Amino acid sequence: LVKGAGWNGVKAVDDHTLTFTLDFASADFLDDLADTNKLYIMPTESESGFDPKKQMIGTGPWVMKSYAPSQGFTYDKNPDWVVKGLPYTDGVTVSIIPEYANRLSQFQAGNTFAEGINANDVLQLRSQNKDVQWLGTQSALLSHVYFSSKEQDPDAIWRDERFRQAISMCQDRDALLDLSYNVKKLQAAGLSPATTWNNVIPAGFARWWLDPKSKDQGDSAKFFAYSPDEATKLLTAAGSAGAAFDYHYSPTVYGTTFTNIAEAIGNYMQAIGLKPNTVTEDYTSKYITHTFRGDFHGVAFGYETPFPEVSGYFPRLFGDDPANHGRVSDPQITDLAKKQQAELDEAKRKSYIWQIQQINDEHMYYVPSQAGAGTGWTAYRPEVRGVIQTRG
Repeated sequence: LVKGAGWNGVKAVDDHTLTFTLDFASADFLDDLADTNKLYIMPTESESGFDPKKQMIGTGPWVMKSYAPSQGFTYDKNPDWVVKGLPYTDGVTVSIIPEYANRLSQFQAGNTFAEGINANDVLQLRSQNKDVQWLGTQSALLSHVYFSSKEQDPDAIWRDERFRQAISMCQDRDALLDLSYNVKKLQAAGLSPATTWNNVIPAGFARWWLDPKSKDQGDSAKFFAYSPDEATKLLTAAGSAGAAFDYHYSPTVYGTTFTNIAEAIGNYMQAIGLKPNTVTEDYTSKYITHTFRGDFHGVAFGYETPFPEVSGYFPRLFGDDPANHGRVSDPQITDLAKKQQAELDEAKRKSYIWQIQQINDEHMYYVPSQAGAGTGWTAYRPEVRGVIQTRG
């Protein structure tokens, strides 16, 4: 059963029916059923030594035919899929090509049919390939600066919220968007890239996101404003001007968009007189297994796991999730998180979720940043049908 979801019992009524018993009315129950972090539905063969890493058993539209490590996957269509007549194609080949430059060249050569394109390459590829179709989407992906816990560093300078507020105010969020998402040039070409700012709920999660630039943000909006002078004053008042500390992030997995912003944040911190010592970490052996889980000393920058339902963010960032990066616990947020989860009136629930964001932003337990906030562009070759083409 899912810890914290309020599920205390699941019973099979018949071959097609389950009954869930809940501790309280749950606004996110239906979404939880679709959350692969919470509910796993495995085939009955799992009880007899079935290894899901090597074999696919399921009811989806595709049946895995083969897998070659470091090369790719091939799938045949499922002739018995529940939607009659679909899929249209007989099969799919998914290639594993780690290097972006190689993926781009394979796409241009017509060997692959879809590719995520770096924002800085969009205009050139668009001019060279008039028939390529484009889809621009904003992900619900959050990035943030976070801080080692009181247990790890009880006397750290970031125990004073003025230090954390300064880390937020030293960042020019519009410049960060332009740096990694090529906003100005794409706008000049007639495209419409996202210009919104992440909150502690990402901008792409528009249903529950509180716009930091809106009047609804309240007094904490000032901590999103780019003001290096005010940030320096906060550091001086907190007695942390010129402080040195380790600054952790992993450049090995997330790509140039993330890494460019991570480096820029380090530069912004230097610009207000701080002395971050950059510690780049291997993703598998160090970042995701230690730093992401709060086992580090200093300041860190990273992505947050995207959740399909907004309730997933609160135990992760503020609750008893083992990956609560800074071991942050705020009684007001804890109370509001419980209220929103059980509130079936959407307007009231939204007010609780906005209050959580306002409280985080007042204290800057987590400093939202712009990796993940921009538009991601996917190019499709003309043979692909059904793509919504971005105009401009």
